[in-house]
Amino acid sequence: MRGKIQKLFPYRIQLVEKALIRRRSPNLDPRIKLTQRKFHIDFFLVGAAKSGTTAVSEWLAAHPSVYLAPIKETNYFSTDIEVNDFSPEYVQNTFLDLDNYFAREELPQVHISFIRREEHMNRLYRDATSGAILGECSTSHLYSLAAARNIHAHNDQAKIVIILRNPIDRAFSHYLMARKYGFTALEFREAIRKDLQAKKKGWGISELYVDLGMYSRQIQRYQELFPPGHMHIIKYDELLQSPERTFQTLCLFLGIPAIPLPKTKKANSAGLARMEHLNLWLTRSGLKKGMSGLFPSKMKESLKKFYYTDVNLPSLTEEDRRFMYDIFKDDIERTARITGLDLNSWMID
Repeated sequence: MRGKIQKLFPYRIQLVEKALIRRRSPNLDPRIKLTQRKFHIDFFLVGAAKSGTTAVSEWLAAHPSVYLAPIKETNYFSTDIEVNDFSPEYVQNTFLDLDNYFAREELPQVHISFIRREEHMNRLYRDATSGAILGECSTSHLYSLAAARNIHAHNDQAKIVIILRNPIDRAFSHYLMARKYGFTALEFREAIRKDLQAKKKGWGISELYVDLGMYSRQIQRYQELFPPGHMHIIKYDELLQSPERTFQTLCLFLGIPAIPLPKTKKANSAGLARMEHLNLWLTRSGLKKGMSGLFPSKMKESLKKFYYTDVNLPSLTEEDRRFMYDIFKDDIERTARITGLDLNSWMID
């Protein structure tokens, strides 16, 4: 009988089911999972990229009162980012095989993908209990023109966490990552100039070394939608110097019990391929990604030690820093003004 009614009135059935779920939600047994409920995210760690978000997300994932999806960066709310526009190099280094992924019973951990279907988001959060707060940690959500608005539409009471790193150091760290993964073999300033002059720019299209560090307008998009009490900005230097205190303060902001700082492995360490031009070709051809699936995890870790080196890595010169400071100076001043943060350590006399 229910099946016949559903065929006749599918939309009304869905509305009734959603209404019943909303009525039951406040009193749900904390052991009940989110399998039959729509995901509802409580807090967002939105960036900036290359500013310690991986470490902080790992701290939060270890907290018993927090649930993060098995895909760290879903990029779900960055609806202005078009997957079909991605460069071949970006596609080769990004997990996009979502049909096979969601066909699995247990979802493995993945660093980044681009989720565009609501049912996929529901699946990612289905194992969370009603006693946990749900979080999301996509760094594109700071850069995206659409994400702040989409997040506010999803949950206007959400809490927003932003980590800010000196944009010069952020850009150089980003550059080292691009060198490591075969996106470029250019020297630093040459790579910056080429990226600034790119005819087509965007997430997954160009590197955005400078764009991602222009924080003031990105932060303003959130300030225009969320009250100050729902925004928490962490300075990267404080994250490095006082990780325990930074984590305790973050727990307080999120309204969860403070716990000792979880131990995490070092993430996203810098390195260069020993044969850099071969690395560039393997990345662009797609062979590196294809070959990585041929080896078990332990063997891949051993091969990485041979393939990459952390000896004689490029360093940021004073000339490089001055060149970048001239680009970022005005935005650093605006960022300090709108956030009230002391950013004097980012300034150059």
